[in-house]
Amino acid sequence: MAALQRGGTTEAIPFCNIKALPITDSIAEASNARIQRVTNKPRNPANKASESEIAIIQNFQSRIENGDTLEPAIETLDGRTVYYFPIITNPMCLQCHGKPGKEVQEVTLENLKKYYPADQALGYGLDEIRGLWKVIPNPIQQ
Repeated sequence: MAALQRGGTTEAIPFCNIKALPITDSIAEASNARIQRVTNKPRNPANKASESEIAIIQNFQSRIENGDTLEPAIETLDGRTVYYFPIITNPMCLQCHGKPGKEVQEVTLENLKKYYPADQALGYGLDEIRGLWKVIPNPIQQ
């Protein structure tokens, strides 16, 4: 957010390309959990959602469209509890994830293509589910 405020998308895109995963990892370590972003429309292929995660994204989107309250989704995966929190688009998100030629400026598209040649994370509108925060707490050490 600071990079976006400092230099707009021109500064934020290269920053996110290099720093997004390390920042997430540092928050995960401080929280004693594994934290990952997953999406059905990845910008970074490492964030591609599984089929069951795509179903959760679609469920959250249906609920948001119906005006329902969103609560975290909870599943058990390989014997561990996994929490999924929706990532909901807002005007700030749309600068890089909105519709090209509308919210996403041409200079931003050029930078996205440079850093993310297989980018699929465009075309969102306000209040849409862009993906999920996937949180897996680490087991408590005795």
